[in-house]
Amino acid sequence: MHKETVRTNPGLPPREAFKPRCLSIDLEVGIKDQRIHRFAAIRGDTGESLVYRGSDLGRALAQLDAIAEGAAFVLGHNLIAFDLPNLAAVRPDLRLLGFIGWWNQVNSSNTPV
Repeated sequence: MHKETVRTNPGLPPREAFKPRCLSIDLEVGIKDQRIHRFAAIRGDTGESLVYRGSDLGRALAQLDAIAEGAAFVLGHNLIAFDLPNLAAVRPDLRLLGFIGWWNQVNSSNTPV
């Protein structure tokens, strides 16, 4: 029986060192009502996370904004065409929208992305 071995590249830092300063988010929005029903977010560098399950959306978005503080970038599945517009529709003053500088330009010009 052969034992599996994992080979590492000595030129790369250990996997534990890979902690990007990102905020990863995913929204669940109702098809019929276009309302945010749930979302989850996690910071890659701190591990801080937030799960919203449908209670106080305003409070949850304030917490999301606080978690986003200091992030270098935001990532998510269909972030540009879906998550950001839905967040902006509910709370256009979210700081996490502002630190994505191009978002304000795209949003204000109504230019397709």
